[in-house]
Amino acid sequence: MERHIGRTFIIPVIIFIYGLWQYSRVSGLAKLAFYFQDNTVIFRYGMTCLGIVFAVLAAVTIGYAMALCHFSARASRKSQDILIAKFTRCRRLLPFLMVGEMVFCGLAIVCIALSEIAWFTDNFRLNGGGIKIVLIALFTLLSILWMLFKGILSIKKCFAIFQQDDSHIYGVNVLRDDAPALWSWVETLAQRAALIVPDNIVIGYFDCFYVTANAIQLEQGARLTGNTLYLPLGYAALMDKEEIAAVIGHELGHFTGNDTQYSLRFAPLYAGMITSLHEIANGAQVGSWVDKVVLIPSLDMGAWFLDRFHETVSHWSRIREYAADEAGARAASAPALSSALLRITALSEYVDKNADAAANGDVSLVGWVENLIAEQQNGKPLKVEAGLETALEHPMDSHPATRARIENLGVALHPTLFERAARPVTQDGWLMFSAVFNDITELCLPLAQKVEAEIHQQKAAYREALESHVQQSQTTLDFWGNKAGAWFSLVLGGLFGLGGLTMLFLSLSHSEPFFPLLGCILLLPGLLLILAGYKQIKQAAHPLFSLNEESITSCFIAKPLPLHNIDSLLVRQSSETVTVELYLRDGYEPDITTKRFMRAIRFDPGKRAVTILLAGKLIQSDENGKQKLDGAEVAERIAQYLYAVHARDELKQLQADNESLAG
Repeated sequence: MERHIGRTFIIPVIIFIYGLWQYSRVSGLAKLAFYFQDNTVIFRYGMTCLGIVFAVLAAVTIGYAMALCHFSARASRKSQDILIAKFTRCRRLLPFLMVGEMVFCGLAIVCIALSEIAWFTDNFRLNGGGIKIVLIALFTLLSILWMLFKGILSIKKCFAIFQQDDSHIYGVNVLRDDAPALWSWVETLAQRAALIVPDNIVIGYFDCFYVTANAIQLEQGARLTGNTLYLPLGYAALMDKEEIAAVIGHELGHFTGNDTQYSLRFAPLYAGMITSLHEIANGAQVGSWVDKVVLIPSLDMGAWFLDRFHETVSHWSRIREYAADEAGARAASAPALSSALLRITALSEYVDKNADAAANGDVSLVGWVENLIAEQQNGKPLKVEAGLETALEHPMDSHPATRARIENLGVALHPTLFERAARPVTQDGWLMFSAVFNDITELCLPLAQKVEAEIHQQKAAYREALESHVQQSQTTLDFWGNKAGAWFSLVLGGLFGLGGLTMLFLSLSHSEPFFPLLGCILLLPGLLLILAGYKQIKQAAHPLFSLNEESITSCFIAKPLPLHNIDSLLVRQSSETVTVELYLRDGYEPDITTKRFMRAIRFDPGKRAVTILLAGKLIQSDENGKQKLDGAEVAERIAQYLYAVHARDELKQLQADNESLAG
């Protein structure tokens, strides 16, 4: 937090201090300049004053933004209505304040720089070097102005009114005719706890219990609006009726009071704000230093904004969950809700693992719930006490820890509670839950078939992509170094050597020590350049390295480097040089030199990585001919062949899985 404050103010403060120093240099000349009409000094004086004013305005803008966010966040603790109103106000003002800070800082830098350029042109003769300095300064100013313009456009784009997209879920819309007993039960629970009956009830195989007031799009095509209650089949089958009732009451409790407006208005805005700031930050991180100077202070204002409101949002999130827990206790009982929280936590890993298996196509969704129960029906109690410090995951919100929620309900952490929550899995829960539907199997069958069809299509497309990668990486590629650099070294070394020999020859007829000294100074680098060029030409007689579907071979390494022993790669680019770092698997030790001098391929034991240096253009040769590639394109070829190794392994695993399922 303090880091954000310091970084946000530091640029305006530096500009202000520099502007004061500049003012001290020019203020004494200003009176005379006005008298003698010295336009250069007058211009410098005006630019300096403007720079100081803009720096002060930037600092004031930052201070106002931080004060606004700080006091708004404090006031938001009074009620959720105030939170929504204050957050909305800050969100509307923040883009203007961020743009204002950027513009003021940018203009301050421009004014200070123009003043310095005017001083330079007035005190130095503009020969070739002076003109270059002025042109460089002017280019920098234009870059700053361009970055200002880009920054303003990015903020305007990212802080456009955030529209919440429909939530896409795999589920079945349960109509009243499909399950009249379920709707009657939910209405009874809502009436008992003074809650709102949902407009829609959706059942599905994935996620946990939740409600949403936002529009949802079912993958079967129906779009639902209003308040929707989602019931997961896996968890519902493993709980008793009173526990499910308590959880339903908890979820419906979110439709009471301000929770619906919170979900509809605040939650999308808050999520959109975070997304917008992250998008601008990611753009600034990959940009130039000018981007960072212009954007980082404004981003720190945004970070301060989120930090201030994060505490308030967390505060209301806890209050909302505790209030919803009270609603769940009214719908059933506090012990039932406490037992449900412990049981869901204990079962979450098992249910999620089986849901992931279904999503990956490893198990069928037809009969999935029955198989889920059968696998867990071992007569052993669940381990529920370990979940006391766990917070249940939720697709729409965050939850406090389970222990805190149970204590807030006034339920003692008694062995009786743990015994109830930890009871072994039986068929009773699923039989009870199925009884409130006319035919739950027939209702869910189209969804299961649709999901399985989509999974089959995705797996087929994935297999085709793997096979394509493997097929494209079967040709052996040879990469040759460019001889142009070697010949340049030889020619330049020859010129240095010739100059050195000339100086040494002249020293025979001249007694001044200048000639032999200069001769040695020229001859030494000449010899080094000639040796380097000769070595490069000798190395160019062989490929720099070769790449095939199994390994990397090179004259720089004694043995081929197997691709399956490479865990990952990292590509770094600097000017015309690309460095490819191949990180090795644990346990594999390559027979590659660790020397750095004149080594295009070497091993770094500290990183456990083989480093390949790619300078300038390389020539790729294969059965289709030759082509010139830059370092980045060569790195792409290495990545392609490395991925093909993993693709072959994945295809073998898929084949084994298919044979196992067929068996």
